Order: sequence, then C-alpha cells, then structure tokens
Amino acid sequence: MFDEVNAVTDITLNRKSATITLGNKLQLTATILPLNATYKEVVWSSSNTSVATVNDGLITAINPGNAIITAKTVDGGKTSACTIKVESPPIVNVIGITLDKHTAILAKGLTMQLNAVITPSDVTNKSLKWSSSDLSVASVDSTGLVTANTAGRVTITATAKDNGKKDSCIMTSFLPLSNENCNINQISFKIIGVWGGVLKTNRNIDVTINSFSIGRYEVTQELWYAVMGNYPAIQSHGSGNNYPVHFVSWNNIVGTGDGEGYTINGVCYYKNGFCYKLSQLIGNGKRFRLPTEAEWEYAAKGGQRTHNYLFSGSSQPIDVAWFKENSEGTTHPVGTKAPNELGIYDMSGNVWEWCSDFYFTTCNEYGYCTSLFPSGTDNPIGFASGVKRVIRGGSYDSYESVIWRSCAAPSLNFYDQESFTIHDPMGFRLACSP
Repeated sequence: MFDEVNAVTDITLNRKSATITLGNKLQLTATILPLNATYKEVVWSSSNTSVATVNDGLITAINPGNAIITAKTVDGGKTSACTIKVESPPIVNVIGITLDKHTAILAKGLTMQLNAVITPSDVTNKSLKWSSSDLSVASVDSTGLVTANTAGRVTITATAKDNGKKDSCIMTSFLPLSNENCNINQISFKIIGVWGGVLKTNRNIDVTINSFSIGRYEVTQELWYAVMGNYPAIQSHGSGNNYPVHFVSWNNIVGTGDGEGYTINGVCYYKNGFCYKLSQLIGNGKRFRLPTEAEWEYAAKGGQRTHNYLFSGSSQPIDVAWFKENSEGTTHPVGTKAPNELGIYDMSGNVWEWCSDFYFTTCNEYGYCTSLFPSGTDNPIGFASGVKRVIRGGSYDSYESVIWRSCAAPSLNFYDQESFTIHDPMGFRLACSP
C-alpha cells in the first residue's frame, strides 16, 4: 500500500523586487503550495552572479547592477522570481583626521607607529597619504610607520586622499648616547649621555635639544689642578679633591686671546683655557665646552626622564641641594646629595654653574629675572653679543626660592664674565657634543 503524494502546485516569494546597498545582504523566503506538499525542496539561482549571489535564499550584493533571483521547486519545476537592484552606498566624505600623537621623541635607527582616527567611521574612502617634511631626518611608510634617520626635528603628516583633510605630528629625532668614563693623570671623571628631546619651558615654548653629554658632577678641585697645575683662586669655601672648584671666572674656563682654539655654539675655546687643555689631554677628537643654558636646563629637569620636580631631582631641596639652610656657609664634596632623574648631581645648589650663553633678561622690581632663548626653538645658543654670561643652579649660599627659580625656570642671578663676587663663588660642569 502506498502513501498519498501531495504534489507542489505553486511557489511564491515574500518579495517581487528589492534594492540592496553594495556589500549588504537580504533574505528571501519561499512559500510552497499546498502547505502540505510532500516535496518542498527549492533550488535558488541568480541571473547575474557578478551583481548578486544567492544561497538558500540569502542574497549578497556584489556589484552595482540588476539580477533576477529565482526559486524553483524540485517537484514540478514551479518558479517564482525577485528582481534585485544593487546600488552603490552613498559617498561619505572625511570630516577630520586625528593622529594618536602630536609630538614624539625617537632615537636614531628606531621606529614608531603613528595611527590615524578618521571621522566619521563610515567614510567611503579611508585611504591616507603619509609624508615627512624632511626625509633625511625621518621617513614614514604607507602605514604610518616612522623611522628616525638622524638627529633633528620633522613634521609627519597624514592626509586624506578623499578631500585633503590632514593632521600632523612633530617628531624630534636624537642620537642615542651612553655614559662615558674619562681619565687624565690617573684622575677619572664621568660624563652622562643625555638623549635629546623637547624642553618644556615656562614661556609656552617647546625647545628642541639635540643629544649631548654633560658632567655627572661639577668640576672638582682635583680635576682642575690636574689640567691647569694651579687653582683659579684660593679655595676658601670648601677645600679638598672632591670639592667643586670655585672662584672660577668664565674666562678661566674658555680662555682668552686670539690664535689657536676651537669654536662651539659661537664661543671660542682658547688654548689657555681649561676646556681646550682638557680636550688636548683626553684626545680622541673630544672637545669639551660649557653647556648652553637650554642644555643645562634640560639636563637639570631630567631630560626625557623628567618627573617635573621643583628642584633638580626632587621637590624637596634638602634631598638634592646644598643651600643656605643646610650648607653651614660652605661648599660640600660633589655627589653627596641625591642625583636627579639622569644620575646627575648638584644641579641645584653647591656652586653656581657657568653656561656658554650671553646673558639677556627682563627683570621685575624685585630683581627676579626671566632669561630668553632668542635663537629660536631648535638648540638655542643665546644672543650673539653681550656683556655678561649666564650662570645657573644657585649655590650653597642661595635661599630655597633662588635655587628653585634658577633650576625649574629660566631665571637667575649673574656676574660679569671678567670677574666674580667673593661671597658667592661660581663653578661649572663640562659638556660635549657627540
């Protein structure tokens, strides 16, 4: 005995026509009549699979155009069709681009990934063009990967190919330096490699500083005597090998006169000065000098490792400085207080430290002064002429407010470069370039 077969008499789709946006999908549903038909299998097909495809009634829009989607029953070959129109989505233009970094610091030879956020998120064309203002300093590939090639400052820009919207990152590239021990006449001293970066000043100026080296300690009496064979003056405010040399004039350090020497940052270091003589004794082409004021301040604040302390290495001067409240009226051996973030000692207090810059300032009625960086925002070296030279950092005889102002902000006291004041002597620390 055989079961009764209910043959298919018709098929209908839930849509006769539809419009789909490119990339979207649409589900068609087929109804087989009679509802109790024995065999309800359906075969789906598209008249143009380059425009739209179909799988068990699910239509996928492939390209703009028209296609007919057909459902055909296996039993009886009944058919029903839906006309599909595939349209391109509306064009959404770029409104803006925002980079994840607007300033950055990178050592030579290293890479850094910049990422761009494009708004709105559903823009039609998200393609970007990446560019560098100076390929010799840094290059950038099509994905925003930046490579530092040499020291300098460069602007990396991402531009929308859609309509030219852009955003930029100012990147400072620097030469990585390591610390170095130097030796002369069985006396050693250490210079600290300071990686370049951006000095944040209190005048809303970002000053770019290239990599340089600076003395871990103020120049000691022992080192001075080993180079010069005598002292610049009686060391009456603290005497001993590891005490800072003091009563040092600017001319004692750089020398005087004409003739043999070398010039760095606009300053000629003559053969009768400490820096020239030390450079000759060390050899290897190393040329010692005074730090510029910008370099001094960058190092005092901790360079790239800065914690933005009020003093060099701490917000409590008692931790890092010999000053009026704890010095007992004299200098102290170098390195006996805590160092700053770079491992440099005594940049607050102990002795005032000469810089290479000519001094220029504006002062208020109380004598508090603000120094400038007139040569711009890239490695400023100060004014081309003047009468006085910059000193920084305060001394054992300075009040707390003075060493704060001298270290954390570019304000300072000064003396003529040809002379010094007996009651508040100056010293210095060495610097040199890579």
